[in-house]
Amino acid sequence: MRSLFKFCFLRFTMTIFTLVCLYTLEAKEYETYLLSSTDTISPASPSPIAEYPIIEKSGHDNFPNHKEDFKMTVRTNLLMDVLTVPNIGLDFYLGKQISISPQWMYAWWKNSHHNRFWRLYGGDITVSYHLQSSTGNKFSGHHFGLYAGIFTFAFEWGKTGYIGGKPGGNLWNQCLVNTGVVYGYSLPISSRFDLDFSIGLGYITGKIEKYRPHNDLYIRESISKIHYFGPTRLEISLVWLIGKSNFNLREGGKK
Repeated sequence: MRSLFKFCFLRFTMTIFTLVCLYTLEAKEYETYLLSSTDTISPASPSPIAEYPIIEKSGHDNFPNHKEDFKMTVRTNLLMDVLTVPNIGLDFYLGKQISISPQWMYAWWKNSHHNRFWRLYGGDITVSYHLQSSTGNKFSGHHFGLYAGIFTFAFEWGKTGYIGGKPGGNLWNQCLVNTGVVYGYSLPISSRFDLDFSIGLGYITGKIEKYRPHNDLYIRESISKIHYFGPTRLEISLVWLIGKSNFNLREGGKK
């Protein structure tokens, strides 16, 4: 038990250290050049010429034939980090307010001497539609999506244990399958970081085995096939915005 507490404390400390490091990596502010409508460019001769129009150049240009800059995010679900389940997600902006996000988690902790297992791994892919945000960042604000994934688990804490999936296989032939819809809101907390809150509703199916340890043996008590409808995802994620023009604007158009 003491070793588990030590591990949890170390994991929590590493998470805080990582967040601090990421926060300090915010890119230097991009300069915005503005030629106001009152500025004129005159030739050597004193004859007047027409004023030039306003030209604004920034990382958020949106000209009709302007090629979209590369934008992506790296995220971690803080709720899973607290549960000592390392996880990472990537989100790639595809254009037209659509993004695709693969995510992965992996925890494989055990203490066989005390019959304690904390195992959970798997991943999913989400396709999201992002509503326009006043911050100028494509990933901030409200978003809706569809997701599908696979995962497996083994939980035991000295008494009854549970295995999600087919015992004795691997992720690909023993997994639980989940799919559903997700809604979220990404709140800007700095120019390069968001805090994303999301919840998913969907369906999970697969086999779950219930067992109990006895000396050095594990006695199976039941195997059941589940068909679950309801909440299937909950996230509070720290999101790092990556890309030349992928940042949040403050009021007044400043970064």
